[in-house]
Amino acid sequence: MTLDYIKNFGSLSLHTRMRCELLALNLLKRLGWINRQKMLWKLGISSEILFWRDYLQTKGSSWNDFYETQLRPDTPLEKIITDLLEAPLGSKVRILDVGAGPLTALGKIFPGREVELVAVDALADYYDEILAELDINPIVRTRKAEAERLTEVFDKNSFDLVHARNSIDHCYDPVLAIDEMLALTRPGGWVLMQHIPNEATEAMEMGYKYAGSGFHQWDFFVENGDFWISGFNTRTNITDRLAGQATVSTEGGEGAHGISISWMICRIHKHTID
Repeated sequence: MTLDYIKNFGSLSLHTRMRCELLALNLLKRLGWINRQKMLWKLGISSEILFWRDYLQTKGSSWNDFYETQLRPDTPLEKIITDLLEAPLGSKVRILDVGAGPLTALGKIFPGREVELVAVDALADYYDEILAELDINPIVRTRKAEAERLTEVFDKNSFDLVHARNSIDHCYDPVLAIDEMLALTRPGGWVLMQHIPNEATEAMEMGYKYAGSGFHQWDFFVENGDFWISGFNTRTNITDRLAGQATVSTEGGEGAHGISISWMICRIHKHTID
């Protein structure tokens, strides 16, 4: 929740507004008007903004080469994505990147096809301010949308592929976010997720007071080939949850405990309508 009702709030500096919002969040939590998951997520916004400000100011920091590709209009879509697209020459593909940050990491072209790439992030308004301050004009402007509320912004069954990289485990309700991503995917289309396993556990191992700290509230992992999410004393088998709607396949991320730096890839193939 923001403090849009305060007179001239929008004219305050980003830092001042975020401090005001944190004070308001603490009050809302005490009143019981906001749950713990969302409270911790909101408290993680400041560190996320600081990360992206540094990334943009330093032109990618230690990822300078990758940063340059994000600003190029001729960067091709990655093979991990094009392998999933059934798109003959001359056709159009529609892709949604969820939790894209200020600059989508996805390529922009697929030779012989038209690409409509849409990027969304819950913090897009903050990113727009930083981009304007640094005079950076993204090829694809990130739009504001929470992953948990995508169907309020887009039509169901309207994307060929919905993508998320290192973002859904940062949501306040990742299970709902995956439901929303799948709802936007057309029958026969794909949800592609790329994440680092066990980020909440890693945060705890690094000394945070809570296993779910800031944006690191949830563990994503693979157990016996199934995709699982755990956090806040809950465990959800996403493979079983989606069995009636989609087929889930995983790569990497095996093991619910311990720290892993390898990426976990999850491909969710939405069933066609009979």
